[in-house]
Amino acid sequence: MTGLVRKATLLGVCGLFAASIAMANVPDPARSSVPAFVLCVGKVNGGANPDPVGLATVTVRDFANNPIAGALVTLDFSGCCDINLCDAGVGHSCAARTVSGLTNGSGQFSFTVLAAAKDPGTRVPPAQYGGCGHGGVTVRANAGTGDVTLGTTTAVTLDVNGAAGQSNGATISDVGNVLNLFGSIGLGAPYKGRGDINLDGNITISDVGVELGHVGRLGLIGGVGCTGAFCAKPACP
Repeated sequence: MTGLVRKATLLGVCGLFAASIAMANVPDPARSSVPAFVLCVGKVNGGANPDPVGLATVTVRDFANNPIAGALVTLDFSGCCDINLCDAGVGHSCAARTVSGLTNGSGQFSFTVLAAAKDPGTRVPPAQYGGCGHGGVTVRANAGTGDVTLGTTTAVTLDVNGAAGQSNGATISDVGNVLNLFGSIGLGAPYKGRGDINLDGNITISDVGVELGHVGRLGLIGGVGCTGAFCAKPACP
């Protein structure tokens, strides 16, 4: 009996060891981190660099809280009819409407989303152009064992109307668009993430002021908006 007990114990330990190995490369949403907001931006310095305020990071960890290197992280914008990616962005896929890349040795994928919204700014509040609310962008990770949804993030755009064929980059017309969103929400319309410029989960008069500040900032550092064509995408209903 003693031998049987030892054998059973050994098999149990081996089973646990095998299970831990199997889970070592599986992303764990509970231990991974996804930013609550992704600020979509254009380029600065005359088009030389992405606007640094748009830099964000996703961290991928396994069930033992170990960082996973080499995992493919994908941000899926396909559910946001009001956001158009720019085909000049690194890791941007117009066909899939995604932004993706691999994690580094610390399990981190750092990225900047080049994009704009296509709100024409012609709706009279409380009417507003359609689009994503909270958590409209799905974030997935794949470390060779299949896609795992890590969570969602809310897409915000400094250029609210550039993809509608209006001014490319954040300009005074975008301030007007954010003001329209604020007015529509005050009259009972739903939240639209594209106008949450201060990234607090609400659209208030503060967002209008923050957008105006970005317009001034970009004017001083050569903001030029999106330097490539916007990815083709159907308009919102």
